[in-house]
Order: sequence, then C-alpha cells, then structure tokens
Amino acid sequence: MVTELKFKEVRTQRYVYHLTYSANRESILEKGLIGSNHYEGLDKPVFAHNNPIPSMLWYPYIIDSWDWTSTNQYTLIVDSIYDYLKFQSLSLGYDVWEIDTYKMNNVKWYIDYSAANDFLDGINYPYYVFTEVWIPSSVLRLYTFNEEHICTFKDGVAHIRPDFRPVKY
Repeated sequence: MVTELKFKEVRTQRYVYHLTYSANRESILEKGLIGSNHYEGLDKPVFAHNNPIPSMLWYPYIIDSWDWTSTNQYTLIVDSIYDYLKFQSLSLGYDVWEIDTYKMNNVKWYIDYSAANDFLDGINYPYYVFTEVWIPSSVLRLYTFNEEHICTFKDGVAHIRPDFRPVKY
C-alpha cells in the first residue's frame, strides 16, 4: 500500500491527464483506467500529469520522443517543442485522457517521486501524480491532437478551436 512507502498526498488541479497509446482507447471507454500490478509496493497505480498544457515532459513522450526514425507525413511544420510534441502524438498514436477529479469523491493522489526524480531533478511540486484507485470512464474525456485548428465564421465573428481538443462521440 502507498502509505507504507511514504508518498506525499497532494491536492491536484481539477483536471489531471493520463497519456496512453490510442490502441487502448476502446478498452478505456468500456472499462475506465485500471492500473497495472507491476509496480512493487503499489496497488494498481494510475499515473497522471497535474498540468493541463501538453508538454514534452509528459510521459511516455519523454521516452518515445527519442525515436528519430519517424517521418512527418503531415502538413505540420515542426518549429517548436509544441509542434514536435504534436507531430509525435500524431505519428505514434497517443490519446490523452482528462480525468475530472471533482467527480471522484475521496480519491487520494500522491506525488510520483520516481518520475519527478527521473525527469525534473527531484522537484517536490506535484507535476507527476498517481492514485491507486480505478478511474471509471464516466469521469474521463478523450483529447487528441488534430492536424489543424477548426475555424468557423458566424455573424461576422470567427471562432477558433485549438488543435488539441476533446474528441466528440
């Protein structure tokens, strides 16, 4: 159990984000997010990012971004870290699941010190978090990167939706 390992309980932002491959989409829509048993001392943890802005520090981008063999099949011009993140997401097939923590009563979240030590020099800010609770699909919303922004015009006003947005079903 987590308390035996002395993890620090934290209060997260309302929305935290879990990143996974799009091949897991149907299972997550059906069953929600279920943690894995292969973390010693933890009971099926589900890991998330306590930051709503897609970043190169989001795992597994950190590791997968070293795949320099991918080619850009999209019209995307990679000028920035954000563009590179978007390119990797499109080419490697990532989904981002927004978890509404306000819809989950009494769920405890903890700092993921392993990730903080590996990727952020051990900072004590809860950027990487985890819980040992199953997360039902009813509190999840799927986000993905899209190649283009969406622009609509109505009554002389332009509405621009970002390229990182929820998927509608």
